[in-house]
Amino acid sequence: MWLAACQATPEPQPTPLASLEITEFVLAAPSATAGGAATLEFVPPTPTPQIYVVVPNDTLFTIAARLEITLDALMAANPGVDARALAPGTELLIPSGAMAATTPLPQITPVPVAARPPRCFASQAGELRCLVLVQNDGQLPLENVTGYVRLRDGSGNTLADAEAVPPLNLLPVGAAMPLIASFSVAPAGWASAQAEITSAFAVQEDQAQYVRVQSVNFSWEATAPAAQAAHVRGRVELAGSASSVWVLAVAYDAGGEPVGMRRWESAGQTEFDFWVYSLGPQISDVQVVAEAHP
Repeated sequence: MWLAACQATPEPQPTPLASLEITEFVLAAPSATAGGAATLEFVPPTPTPQIYVVVPNDTLFTIAARLEITLDALMAANPGVDARALAPGTELLIPSGAMAATTPLPQITPVPVAARPPRCFASQAGELRCLVLVQNDGQLPLENVTGYVRLRDGSGNTLADAEAVPPLNLLPVGAAMPLIASFSVAPAGWASAQAEITSAFAVQEDQAQYVRVQSVNFSWEATAPAAQAAHVRGRVELAGSASSVWVLAVAYDAGGEPVGMRRWESAGQTEFDFWVYSLGPQISDVQVVAEAHP
C-alpha cells in the first residue's frame, strides 16, 4: 500500500530480542508518484539475513543447534570464519529463507559429566591454577566441556570463582582431560575448591569441523631425580588430511591426579616431540589426547 509521506505515520518496527544478540535489518525505500509527490513504501520484516555475535565458549555446532539451522548452512554463510579460532565478539551471518535448513537440528541438551575435585597449585607470583579432570564415559565424543571453580573459606562461603576452560574442543570417548581455571591472585583465607561442570555436548564423530583420529602412538620419559618434566614423542594416525593437529599431554602424579598439561599444535604435521611440566608433584604417568581439523 502507498501512502503520502505527509499523511503517514511510520509504524514502529519490531526490535530483535537482546538476549539472542541478533540484529535484524528492515529496509524501506523512498520513491515518487507520477505527480512528483514523495512517497515512502513500508516493507514489513522479511526473512532477511541476521547477525549473531559470538560469546565465550560458543562453537559453530552449538550456535547452529541453538538457532535451529544446519551446521553446513552456517559454515556456507561464513566462509571466512575459522571454526578452530572462534573468538568472542566475532559477527556471524545467520542464513534464512532458502539458505536455512529445511529440517532444523533438534535443540541440543547438555550431557551430565562427572568431574574430580579441583587440584590447585600456587605459583611463586601468587597466581593460582586449578585443574579439574573430566572423563568421557559416554558413547559419543563431547564438545564444549566447560565449568567453574569456586574457592571457599572454612565456612563454605564463596570467595572467588573462575571459568574452567578445556585445552581441546573435543573429548573423545574413553579419554580424560583437565579443565583449567586461573586466579591472578588467590584470595586470602580460602580453604577449599569446588568444581561445577556447566556444559558438555555429545557430537557425532563425523562432524565436518574435525578429522577423525584413529590412534595416537607415543612414548614419554621423565627427567630425574625430581621428575617434574617429561619428554613426549609420538605420531597421530588420522582418517584423512588435516590443516592443523593438536596434541594434549596430561601429566599425572602417583595417585592418578593431574599435575600438569601442555598442548602441542602443528599445521597438519602428525609427528610430535615436546615437553610437559608439573605444577608441583612428581610425574608418574603421561597420557595423550589428539584433535585434528580439516
